[in-house]
Amino acid sequence: MNDVAPHTTLPGLDSEMTFWTGGVVVITSVMVGLVVLMLGGLPVEWGVTLLAGLLLLLVVAIIPVRQRFLEAALMLSFGANIDYHIGHDPTHLVSPSGVPVSVTGLVVGALWLWWACERWGRRQRSMSLGGLGVPLVGLWASAIISTLGAPQPRFGLYALVNLAYFTLLFLYLAQTVSTPEHLRFLLKWLMIGIVVTSVVGLAEYHLQRNGALAILGMLGDENKQTLASSDLVRIGGLLGSSNGLAWALAEILPLMLALFFCRASGYNRVFLFGGVTVCVLALISTYSRGGWVAFGVAFILLILFMGSRRFGIAERGWRAKVVLLGVFLAVAATPLYGNVYTRLTEDDRGSAYARVLMMKVALRMIEDHPLFGVGLNNYERVMDEYDGPPERIHQDFPWPVHNIYLHTTAEVGLLGGGFFVLFALLALWQGLRAARTDDLFLRAVALGLSMGLVAYLLVGMKELGSLGNGRFFWLAVGLLVATRRLSEAGQHDQSQPVRKNAGARHLLPLSR
Repeated sequence: MNDVAPHTTLPGLDSEMTFWTGGVVVITSVMVGLVVLMLGGLPVEWGVTLLAGLLLLLVVAIIPVRQRFLEAALMLSFGANIDYHIGHDPTHLVSPSGVPVSVTGLVVGALWLWWACERWGRRQRSMSLGGLGVPLVGLWASAIISTLGAPQPRFGLYALVNLAYFTLLFLYLAQTVSTPEHLRFLLKWLMIGIVVTSVVGLAEYHLQRNGALAILGMLGDENKQTLASSDLVRIGGLLGSSNGLAWALAEILPLMLALFFCRASGYNRVFLFGGVTVCVLALISTYSRGGWVAFGVAFILLILFMGSRRFGIAERGWRAKVVLLGVFLAVAATPLYGNVYTRLTEDDRGSAYARVLMMKVALRMIEDHPLFGVGLNNYERVMDEYDGPPERIHQDFPWPVHNIYLHTTAEVGLLGGGFFVLFALLALWQGLRAARTDDLFLRAVALGLSMGLVAYLLVGMKELGSLGNGRFFWLAVGLLVATRRLSEAGQHDQSQPVRKNAGARHLLPLSR
């Protein structure tokens, strides 16, 4: 079923929350925040998650556009890493180390149940996954089989819960985004969440410590990262780590830039300009070299697509605007140049060489378990068995391989790893298909999301992560499928009158 599903539960899609409703939300948020600050005995992660859930329930109970509020909350949750693992195992360093409970997961679960009930009431059964159904089923099959044969299946079950969250996120976004205005609403709140976490990160940078914000459970000293030659803090914002923030920014910034240069994006240019500036400065302040390179590649690709005749989205004089924006950002980042130079030239303390050794360990795992891997989320459980002499890298660095492709393949096998790569490539193909539309806004979104996904996959070559992680990946894929569906629906609507009235144009004019 390729038609755009009606979105009857979002009344007044063209209007925002009323003044009084917004006031209630803000006041309630502040009050809950104060309560969080006063919680001393309750574990911080539990407190933040619990109170965020109570806030959601309270606001949903008092506002008329409940589903729309939940969608805004879902998008905002990507700006913060608020989760807790029930039965947390401190010896397991990679998330999830217990049954994951997160704001993102809870909200997307509620939205998916809401949507599923509506579909059932309308007797709708079929879904359009944009050709991604086969790799999605393959991923799940590989993950389940690998979990059943894992040394410690409970860790695989933890990751399956996370994978369920992300699959529901993908399905919800791919199926329910009903109009370009609806998509614009979701992207607005996503960008707000990313800008807020960037602002928090820059505040963290200027404070040169993150203990002041440790009450949030994401910025404590246990997550503090510094440059090798100094105590300069590498910011993590509300996402908890500098590499995690850089990974997110490298994916979202191309989208923001595409919308900024698009003459029909429908967004306030001042907001986009300020947001891009804040996010670029935050990306620099993460001092993540992988994030810098990935964003640079994505930005160059975006410029090339923008300048092409088929995918062009910018107005006249856009090249001059690119130069002016680049000059402005270069001037704004002047105070960071010394630290950037230090980061590029400092001794990496064996970081690059350690990654090579960890890749060798992962390859040994794949060679020994080629079909279904060592078990989902079980990499840490068995990596010492494959860490041969003389290096014994995992004795000094007890983390899995920093490469999402090797990590995924080692855990779920060559079949699962192949399905993951196929899933990502098909998602990029969705973006290219959507970018062929005549709707400039949808074209900009498709290009921005596609280039952001490219950046995500590039950063993944030097970061850890398996199928139990990567919510930004599933967010991008879901939005790409939705954008492609909207673009095809728009093209169908434009061509329909021509086919119906081809022989009676003198009776029914086609102008709107």
